[in-house]
Amino acid sequence: MFADALETAGRVEGLSLSSPQPLEEEEEADAATERGPKRPGRYRKSLQFLKPFRITHKHQHPVDNAGLFSFMTLHWLSPLALKAYKQSSLSIDDVWGLSCHEASTVNCQRLESLWHDELKRRGREGASLTRVFWRFCQTPEEKGSGAVAWPVYGAYIKAAGGPVVFIINALFFLFTTGSIAFSNWWLSHWIRQGSGNTSLISGNETMVSTSMRLNPHIQYYSTVYVVSMGAALLLKTVRGLVFVKCTTKAASVLHRKLFRRLLFSPMRFFDTTPLGRILTRFSRDMDEVDVRLTMHAEMLLQNLTLVLFCLGMRAQLPPKELLDTNQATTYLFSCAMRWLAVRLDLISISLITAVALLIVFMHSQIPPAYAGLAISYAVQLTGLFQFTVRLLTETEARFTSVERINHYISSLDSEAPRQSPEATTPAPSWPQQGKITFQDVSMCYRDNLPLVLKSLSFTILPEETIGIVGRTGSGKSSLAAALFRLVEPSAGSIIIDGINTAQIGLDDLRSKLTIIPQEPVLFIGTIRSNLDPWDQYSDLEIWEALEKTQIKEMVSQLPHSLHSEVTENGENFSVGERQLLCVARALLRNSKILILDEATAAIDTETDRLIQETIRSAFGSCTTLIIAHRLNTVMSCSRVMVLDNGQILEFDSPAALLADENSRFRAMIQASESQS
Repeated sequence: MFADALETAGRVEGLSLSSPQPLEEEEEADAATERGPKRPGRYRKSLQFLKPFRITHKHQHPVDNAGLFSFMTLHWLSPLALKAYKQSSLSIDDVWGLSCHEASTVNCQRLESLWHDELKRRGREGASLTRVFWRFCQTPEEKGSGAVAWPVYGAYIKAAGGPVVFIINALFFLFTTGSIAFSNWWLSHWIRQGSGNTSLISGNETMVSTSMRLNPHIQYYSTVYVVSMGAALLLKTVRGLVFVKCTTKAASVLHRKLFRRLLFSPMRFFDTTPLGRILTRFSRDMDEVDVRLTMHAEMLLQNLTLVLFCLGMRAQLPPKELLDTNQATTYLFSCAMRWLAVRLDLISISLITAVALLIVFMHSQIPPAYAGLAISYAVQLTGLFQFTVRLLTETEARFTSVERINHYISSLDSEAPRQSPEATTPAPSWPQQGKITFQDVSMCYRDNLPLVLKSLSFTILPEETIGIVGRTGSGKSSLAAALFRLVEPSAGSIIIDGINTAQIGLDDLRSKLTIIPQEPVLFIGTIRSNLDPWDQYSDLEIWEALEKTQIKEMVSQLPHSLHSEVTENGENFSVGERQLLCVARALLRNSKILILDEATAAIDTETDRLIQETIRSAFGSCTTLIIAHRLNTVMSCSRVMVLDNGQILEFDSPAALLADENSRFRAMIQASESQS
């Protein structure tokens, strides 16, 4: 849509949008903004961007695209489009009508604001329309400042087992450190006692011995010292086991909660959140919780193990400007840490000096053994001060990953309840007939966006096969999304066999419906596990389903038959074979309602014919909705529904629609035949 409008508007002014042009000429054309309207470089850049954009976002809401077109029309194409429209040489009725939608003004204003912000931040030469479009389509990432909130620490402690477990771990660390300190003190005490005032007679002299070996209580002192060191070793071992168990449990609980929350999030969250942002929670943030946070927390609590740990993160090299920004903050952080280290060293040296002076001035009052112990602990503070403060800051920094994970766990919206209330739970045999009724159903994908389905009202009788056609953005897939409640209707109701689908749980609804999507989905495992993941059917039933889909021979010739391996995404099978396996899986479910969402759009004609034959023979007792890509696939349907802009234009049998000279369906068939 974008390319057609741009190319048509460009031809009016004699612009070449597709022919190659040297870089020097393109830069010269871009620089001649004030000299004339001919700017092929700028228009061609737009086309180069829009091509992957419309492919990547083929399922995106059309109003977003309308807003983008309004923005481009407002800034670059308005004069050309207006002139072409007046000359009747530019057919943009549909495009212009879409861009004048009620949400287009809002989208245009937001895009204009983002564009001016891009110009202000990067200048005219560095501004990128691509970045503006991506920022427009995505939800801004949440940002926080200041220290990590206490509830984040509470969430981690709760995931590890609760306050009692935290207190037990703290006591283990306290007792371990205390036992080591006690053993050091006991050794100093033993040294101070010396020989226990044992006298030695040498010739005519009697001397007091200072040898510890001559102390009559040496067995007692050595036993206490060995027991204290053994207790320290035992406590340290138990402490490590308990700590690892608790931190592993915390990471597992956080991962499980995060994964469950994402699974039950509505589709609009995935439409507006970049995939990389979601993966970051499961990769970098979970790695912080699994490895780095555990390590730093243990060292911080222990506060005596002076071991530095450095693990390089494998990441793709960022753009130069982002790398410069990152290095600038890293440099400032390093400078701040070095300045902190200098100040802490001054404090430590001052403390050591004070202790040493006290020992010198009070040498007659302080036993040498205790003086040595005091000096040794004071010297250790030089490293401990720096390392403890560093661990405090780094542990808090690691907890930002817990904060990001906990933000998703606590703030993401969830879909409707999975289970039905007891009063509205449908019977296990529901639906028995497969009658579908839409009553004034309206739906929009996100708040403040226009409706994609507008007051749809129709009834599909049991065992009918309905073909649903319309141009891109007419609402075909949106109708299936409303049926599965992937997006909740804004108004109206959908009734299946007398039960309002909005009043039952999602599991009860979706387990009774079957969909075969355009892109076949297979999982790593075996053919059997893909066809019957819950092990509900016998091998005989699976072979019958494969025979009906005419791939029984292909599967039987594999080395391990039903237990043959399926690689990721089913890459070891062709697209047609993957789609036929999905049809076999749908057959096993034995649902009364089947939806085919352009299921044959990406496969060859022969496989398309096989699937159509399978549907007619094996799904004859089902109510079938076929969202068609190829118009010939709906010619055998009971009725055909023609959608446009979220409304029903026509709904009748194919023969009746073809007999009507003013029928939109007939015009679509004629246009398809002329193109072929």
